[in-house]
Amino acid sequence: MSVACELKIKNPVNKRALIDDILNSLNLSSRRGNTAKQLSGGEKRRLSIALELVANPSVLFMDEPTSGLDEVTAAQCVRLLRDITKQGRTIVCTIHQPSGVVLGLFDQIYVLAKGQCVFQGSPQTIVPFMAANGYECPKHYNPSDYIIELCDADDETKIFRNRIALGIQLFHHLICGSMLGLIFFNSANDGERMFDHLKFSIAIVFFLSYTQIIIPVKLVKKECFNRWYGLTPYYLALTFSRIPLQIFFNILFLSLVYWLPGLPMQLWRFGLFSFVGVIISLVAEGLGLTIGSTFSITNGCATGPMILAPMLGLAIYGFDFAAEIPLQMYALMKLSFLRIGVVSIVLITFGYGREQLDCDYIYCHFDDPKVLLRYLRIEEVSLWHELIFLFVLMIVFRVLLYFSLRKRLK
Repeated sequence: MSVACELKIKNPVNKRALIDDILNSLNLSSRRGNTAKQLSGGEKRRLSIALELVANPSVLFMDEPTSGLDEVTAAQCVRLLRDITKQGRTIVCTIHQPSGVVLGLFDQIYVLAKGQCVFQGSPQTIVPFMAANGYECPKHYNPSDYIIELCDADDETKIFRNRIALGIQLFHHLICGSMLGLIFFNSANDGERMFDHLKFSIAIVFFLSYTQIIIPVKLVKKECFNRWYGLTPYYLALTFSRIPLQIFFNILFLSLVYWLPGLPMQLWRFGLFSFVGVIISLVAEGLGLTIGSTFSITNGCATGPMILAPMLGLAIYGFDFAAEIPLQMYALMKLSFLRIGVVSIVLITFGYGREQLDCDYIYCHFDDPKVLLRYLRIEEVSLWHELIFLFVLMIVFRVLLYFSLRKRLK
């Protein structure tokens, strides 16, 4: 406080009396011999106000003065601010979702939504104002929470609210699909590029997986605690609200990587190709949501790639020596949904009666798609069995997501 006086007052005449007066008004006199480090959260907040009062301002602007404080301390802080206004000062605060007690301590409130004024007046008139406009605030609701819910309800859904993120996703799928499609442009019928075809299949699965692996999950604990809705409706909304846009973005990407490389002009094959791609994406999303609900954003960003790394190794393992892979390793590779996805994509693009590929030489070993499947030891693998594995993994990840959310609520 002494340092603040020296910095903010040009000629401090009676510094000690000024400090005593301010500390008394903020109930900090008993702590005047302590350093700021020794103060509690509420006391630190009052100290920050005291430092500003040294210059005797007529107007104080405060950004969320109650954030991080418990209900009792927050109410005490606002009462002190109200007492300061009785000294002829004006205090303007931004505040988010105040309790009913804190809300009632303000003289005037100004509610904003999307930059527009929703309400302006005394706290006592907010409930009649909403009722006059056809919105009856339930008796067990905090009026500030209720009017915020009404403002949020004006948005289309929980999904379309963030249009910037949707635009980024659209751009991401368009650019990546175009780039991958152009890299392998008109190469799908080249019998001399067997390993390029494998890289193509792997790249598709990697894109679909890594795009969904880091998804932070914001669990609204307050709403569930207040019994506004339970965990199951939240879980179902989180799961099903994402599906339509995810299918749209994935079909957009898969269309580019299917038609640009020149894969067979067969709608049934493209439909199967897209179906498998969407399932792979949903499996990856389930894993990503589970990680996002279990860890913080920082830890999740590290955990997601860490979990995918061994799956990535299993996905690309042994394609150049498939005949020498032991059966135990094949069983282990079934644990990687990336491997299952790659095998499924290869089966769709080169199986089901795929015609012989083009070859500029007299002999191309892999111009017959059956030879490629036999070389990879997947000619007898059933696509439907692979899809069953993917469905099982998708269900497992969704169940883990539910129990992870349930644990966080507790």
